[in-house]
Amino acid sequence: MKFYFCIAILILTVFFAACSDGSGKVEDEAEEAVCGNGVVEEGEVCDGNEKSCSKIDSNFVSGTATCKPTCDGWDTSACKEEETEEAVCGNDIVEEGEVCDGNQKSCIDIDGEKYDGGKASCNDTCDGWDVETCEFCGNGVVDPGEECDGGAIDCSELGFLSGYAFCTDECKWDTSECLPQCGNGILEEGEECEVGDTMDCHEHSWLEYRGGEATCDPDNCTWDMSTCEPTFDVVPYGFINKMVVNTVNGIADSKRLCVPKEGEEEEGCDFDATYTLGRLGDTPLDISGGYANGSKVILTQPSGFDAITKDSRRTCLAVNKGFDPLPEKFFTLFASIAFDRLTFQNIEMFGPQVVLMFNSDEISPGFYKITPFGEDGIIIAVGEQFDKTGDLDISSLCISAIGFGKKMDVKSAFNVMQDGGGGNIHYEGYDIPLYHPEETPIGDVTDMILEFGLEHVCDRH
Repeated sequence: MKFYFCIAILILTVFFAACSDGSGKVEDEAEEAVCGNGVVEEGEVCDGNEKSCSKIDSNFVSGTATCKPTCDGWDTSACKEEETEEAVCGNDIVEEGEVCDGNQKSCIDIDGEKYDGGKASCNDTCDGWDVETCEFCGNGVVDPGEECDGGAIDCSELGFLSGYAFCTDECKWDTSECLPQCGNGILEEGEECEVGDTMDCHEHSWLEYRGGEATCDPDNCTWDMSTCEPTFDVVPYGFINKMVVNTVNGIADSKRLCVPKEGEEEEGCDFDATYTLGRLGDTPLDISGGYANGSKVILTQPSGFDAITKDSRRTCLAVNKGFDPLPEKFFTLFASIAFDRLTFQNIEMFGPQVVLMFNSDEISPGFYKITPFGEDGIIIAVGEQFDKTGDLDISSLCISAIGFGKKMDVKSAFNVMQDGGGGNIHYEGYDIPLYHPEETPIGDVTDMILEFGLEHVCDRH
């Protein structure tokens, strides 16, 4: 019993001895780190040791760091970084710490939403841009790309006739109150046309264009002639130097002339006109000119013609209206044609004959364009007799020249379209260019001549 008691006492003694810190105190916690014992313990960065600065931070290039007295970090006061020069504003070099230095930058690159253009210079401290020179709508200055920057002006300064234009928030002129307004469907003062209008180019500018159709420019309501066909540059075949008709005093003895069609069964007239009779010197015709290098001469009184019409049996054809197939057109025939007064036989033609025909249905004083085209033009054709072996008729005649490029001045006109004559007309034209029908400034007009019932075009001499 005593033996077991002693064993228990021994075991307890050994147990408490093992739990003692040597001072008789029981240790129930881990020992704390001691800074300065030269041992880097838990919670310490260092403890009395040293370290190369470059291993602490790559920015250091030399030096040795020592452990701080608190063991929680390194003392890097002895470490050295790579030496750099301090930035100098004004040396035109953008250095570290500077935004700019003497250079410029596009204002749009600085702030594209705010600025429309311009360049900004670097400010004096090199830490930003001087944007006073930047362009933007609303700065009161009309910068490049702007039409205005505030205010209003008279529309006449913008090419309109009246009204005021106001500057918009986008620095553009608002011309909605200006007149005229192209595209509103109303032909207003200052407009040549309205959007959608078209016009024959020859009618618009007959000396400049031979054909094509002009359209109205939707931007400014002027005629766009880009699709027009220009006239040809052709040397004239000759000229009518003077062409004057004046029947104001009236012409007596107006009658109807019919040159019958050939053949017993044929009805109608090859030539059907109202005519006047008399000596050529007594008629109100005055004409002169020539063509084909002067080989063809146009005269009021051709050589030998006046002599054979002096007696009462032979006469000349003077002023006429209407012929088959165009009976409703007024024309004048400068006709050096002699024939028997009573029988219309022995018809002779002396030299080139000139026919002038109005294309318009009504004739009133004013200027008429001498051109084969257009409703208000005048056609001038010069005819010759190319076949003199038979009788003088339509089939023996040919057109040798066409007038183009001047205007005829109709000084007076009264009742000239009436049947049987009786009216009067006075017109004058000078220096009228003549062209061969196959080569005119408006092209080959042969087909047009055939439409007028004339079957032949003369060869070019």
